[in-house]
Amino acid sequence: MRIACAVGKAPPTTPLQHLTSSLNSAFKLPGKYAPVDEIDEAIMLSEIEGEIPKDFPQGIYMRTENHLPYEIDKSNLKTGKIWDVNGAWDRPFTSHPKQRAPGTGEMVIMGVNAVKPYYVVGVISADGEKLLNKVDVKFETPTLSHEIGITENYNIILDYPIRFGLSRLLADKQLIGYERDDGQRSRIGVMPRYGDAESIKWFGPSHKDDKAQWYRQAFSQPPKNSEDFDPSIDGAIFSRPYEWRLNMKTGEVKEGHLARDDIAMDFPAINNRFVGLKNIMLMPKFLIQNNRMSMYKQLAKIYFDEQDEENKEIDKVECHALEDNHFCSGVQFVERPGATDEDDGWVVCYIHDEKSNVSKVYIVDGKKFTELPVAKIILPQRVPYGFHGSYDSVECYYYQQNRRE
Repeated sequence: MRIACAVGKAPPTTPLQHLTSSLNSAFKLPGKYAPVDEIDEAIMLSEIEGEIPKDFPQGIYMRTENHLPYEIDKSNLKTGKIWDVNGAWDRPFTSHPKQRAPGTGEMVIMGVNAVKPYYVVGVISADGEKLLNKVDVKFETPTLSHEIGITENYNIILDYPIRFGLSRLLADKQLIGYERDDGQRSRIGVMPRYGDAESIKWFGPSHKDDKAQWYRQAFSQPPKNSEDFDPSIDGAIFSRPYEWRLNMKTGEVKEGHLARDDIAMDFPAINNRFVGLKNIMLMPKFLIQNNRMSMYKQLAKIYFDEQDEENKEIDKVECHALEDNHFCSGVQFVERPGATDEDDGWVVCYIHDEKSNVSKVYIVDGKKFTELPVAKIILPQRVPYGFHGSYDSVECYYYQQNRRE
């Protein structure tokens, strides 16, 4: 499998890229949210508090969304050619591909666009050479879907009325918006791995009298008197871990919060070896009072199969608190080589010190989650809040290859 990474300086070539470029030109992100210029040469990082674990595996970070990925040389991080699966994929590429499907090692991807086809699902061979399946899901309007999920046998498609495109601008609307009155409901689609649009089984909301209620269940604001929420900054988006259990035989949907519904969490990550399989933990950020959007004061570790001691209706949560004036963004889990337990490894996270205006990388032991980081690495440049990506170690790849063989 080739290592893929998007490069932000690539010229816009697709309709979605042009829209993104126009959006970036029209709006300037404030302060610590704004992008930074890339460093042109390699820098040796010497300011390290603690010790980076000797068995920390090598890997590569990858990120993309509105364009095709770029191959990079991992020895020097120089940009190579566009990775389009030998010409078979000619559209935007999700920033959250599912890298190793259980049992096959295949990669499951999707891409959204402002022109038809609006949403396409793809399955790439384990060696990265062939596009095994490419399906137009046949959405009727451009939907800004950011994620795709998988199980051992299915692709999970998320559809909700967040629309984008030039048609909105021509109608004197914002480029991206939540369409409350377009007749569409939030829904989840379950598609066989190599299925087509007709094979998708759709699960709609249980709130049939209100098409927006299903979406609001996961993203609505907490009570107005909550100290955790500032509507002038966060608007109506207050993301929380939420689950939907889908019954393939009856079509029934059971749903509910996984943790306290008055606390926001975002940017979840799990051990990549358990993608598409039953897993026991989730590691998102943990929002506390007076924080702004994408500024998180703690890390949280949720145990799906264990109940909270005080409230049996939600899952057990452990927290890793940061120092004063420190906020986090972009968490990933890196498995220890030879690990057998799901949480045997390290949580890697970008941290920014608001007082000193210095960004860092923290490495936290997954099994000693509440303890101090094992290492803190001072970075030569600020990392914007909200920056996140995917980490895939060489060991994880070979585990899936051996499992498949």
